[in-house]
Parts: sequence; structure tokens; C-alpha cells
Amino acid sequence: MINEIMDDFSPVIRFTAVSVPNAHLIGAVTKHYIQSDTHQCQLAQYLNKKNPICHDGVNVSYMYPVQSNSIYVRTYERGVGFTNACGTAMTAAALVAKMTALVTSEEIIVYNPGGFVKCTVNNDGNNYEFLLTGNATITEYCLLQLNEEKYQWIICEQTTESIQYEKCIKFVKEHTAQFIM
Repeated sequence: MINEIMDDFSPVIRFTAVSVPNAHLIGAVTKHYIQSDTHQCQLAQYLNKKNPICHDGVNVSYMYPVQSNSIYVRTYERGVGFTNACGTAMTAAALVAKMTALVTSEEIIVYNPGGFVKCTVNNDGNNYEFLLTGNATITEYCLLQLNEEKYQWIICEQTTESIQYEKCIKFVKEHTAQFIM
């Protein structure tokens, strides 16, 4: 399924199904569907319980084009729910954006609630190759016992990388609000 309307899903959203390598359903949406996650949540919950369409469930991402080289993606991950970032979903969305001409660049910036990554999508005929580039942040956590029954995770040591990451998240959230609100 490539860039098709599925009336059972939505009469206006075009969906593409890809495996990167796990199953993803990517919906190319308008601003309305990014501003509210209600429709995506209902569809994803339906497709991730017993249903006649996706027997094993599927990651459901809504993708909104930002510029000719960038997209915003929100993902409902199978078995998890909404996630701040999912590498395979970001890659799948970049692939779909390129396949359906929502972007023109081979290097695509993929914004998501947890930050952003760069995904390079190369096409040689019907063969696609991707490269996902992003950061990994290491933070050391300790488990603090508050009382006999209650515990809380706290940051034991915050690296300069994790401090920079927090600044990055703040920047993305501020700038995301500009193009999706």
C-alpha cells in the first residue's frame, strides 16, 4: 500500500505501509492531525488489538511535511504507545516522504517529540538505502528509596552531553510549536 486512502482508517489521510524491518503504517497528515493525537491514538489502538487487518499489530506514525527537506513525525509504537522517538519509524517516515515526493532532498531532517535525526534516503531504481544519523545520550540514574514502598529514579551524574541534549530538546519543542501550531 503506497499513498492510499483507506476509508476504514480515514477518508482523507493517505497511508503507506512499509517494513523497516518491522511493520509501519505511515499517514501523511495535515496540521490538524498533528495538533491532536486523538485520531492517531484511536487508529493505532484498533490496529494493535485483535483485528482483521494487522494480525500482529503495527507501528502507526503520522507525518507532517515541514519544508522540502524536513518532516515532523509522531509515532504510536506497537506494544508501547506514543514514544518520543523510534528509529525505525523515523526511517520509515523519511522513506515514505521521499517515495511520495513530500520532500525533495535526499537528506531529510526528521523532527519528533524527543528531538530530531537526519535520515539519508538514496534511491537506485526500486532499491532504497537509508542511513539514520542521530545522537545517543548516556545519563547515569540511581534508584532512591523514599520509604518502605516508594522508590524514585534520580539522575546521579549528568554529563555535558546530557546537558546539551536537554538544550536540544528545548530548542526542538520551541521550534516544533512554530510549524505545527
